[in-house]
Amino acid sequence: MSYLGKATGYFSLASSDINIGSLFKVEDVLEILEIKEQEVPNIRLYLNRLKILKEGYVDETLLYKHFDVLKNIFSQKSHINNVSWDEYVLMAIIRKEFPEMKVEQQPKVLGNKHADFLLEYDGKKVYLEFDGPGHFISNIELEDPFVRSKQIEDETGIEVVRWPYWIQRCKQNIKVIFDKKENGFGSLWNSNALFGDFTLQSAPSIINKMTERFNAVRNNGVGYFYEGNMYGRTQPEHPIIKKILKSKEDYTKLIPPGANNKEFWLPSSLRKG
Repeated sequence: MSYLGKATGYFSLASSDINIGSLFKVEDVLEILEIKEQEVPNIRLYLNRLKILKEGYVDETLLYKHFDVLKNIFSQKSHINNVSWDEYVLMAIIRKEFPEMKVEQQPKVLGNKHADFLLEYDGKKVYLEFDGPGHFISNIELEDPFVRSKQIEDETGIEVVRWPYWIQRCKQNIKVIFDKKENGFGSLWNSNALFGDFTLQSAPSIINKMTERFNAVRNNGVGYFYEGNMYGRTQPEHPIIKKILKSKEDYTKLIPPGANNKEFWLPSSLRKG
């Protein structure tokens, strides 16, 4: 994934609601990838070649870069094409926090096409699609992702939940999928894919719709995505804030094309008054 900036903050599989960041403990990497026991020494050697930090953490940019090798050589999971690192992280959170949840990866829908997940929990089924930056930023014309969602819903009668990359990978947001009374969280601590870069048509309404499905819009909007340590979480502040305050970047980088209420998209330090 080329949209990640410098690694910052520490992720924890055991406390995904609170510890938000892009530095992963080696032990969590092993659990996320479901590494074969006999392969643990080999993958540790491999990760050492990827320059594990002294504290025993791995930069997530390296995990994205080497993901295919890591999962295809070392993981005990059956090889499934088109499954991303982010999906593995979500799967690991589900295994740890919701062991009773039924999960099918890459289920067939719409003929020979596939969804990312089919989840069943507490008597309810949902399809889950993880949408990385490439669903929103491209040199080619992008289709509204909800067009595909509606096609799947019309064919199956099952809701499709779209999980965009700015929704935090955590236990709470998985809970929100099945309980709309819960509140979720967004976070963008080191992403270089900012809303102002979106080429997707109707970006403001699509961002809102996806974020509202996780009850992650707050009274002041979505600017808290970039702020540090919000709502009891150890979230690093996105470096874009300091750059804007120092006039090294323009605040419009945070505002999707066509947005009207500009302050809705800005963190508190960049709002007027």
